[in-house]
Amino acid sequence: MLVILDDPLEIEAALHFIKCRFTSSPSRTVFVTISYRPTDLAVGVRWFSSHFSWIVFGIDGRMLLGLADKKPEERQGVALTLEFAIPHEGIDRFTPGAFAVDEYGNLLLVYRGALLSGHI
Repeated sequence: MLVILDDPLEIEAALHFIKCRFTSSPSRTVFVTISYRPTDLAVGVRWFSSHFSWIVFGIDGRMLLGLADKKPEERQGVALTLEFAIPHEGIDRFTPGAFAVDEYGNLLLVYRGALLSGHI
């Protein structure tokens, strides 16, 4: 059984843990433009070639994730596949992302939204 984290300190600790895991993993930073609302974002994304995916943190505490069939090109546009918005506290049923803990104490990132792009 999963338990969704709703305590602000537990959520902040989980977000810190996830950021540290992704930023310390072997990857390459690629500077790209992400189509975003209301304006495009020029950011450095962490590219994980073994998983054909990239991730970036920061936009209001959101995690943006992209899946690609090839490495993003420097200074080019990339498509956003998933946007994880984690509430800062409580359970927000309008926010697609959350942290959960399973019966073994494992931290999980859960997502109930839809893919934003049909291109994979």
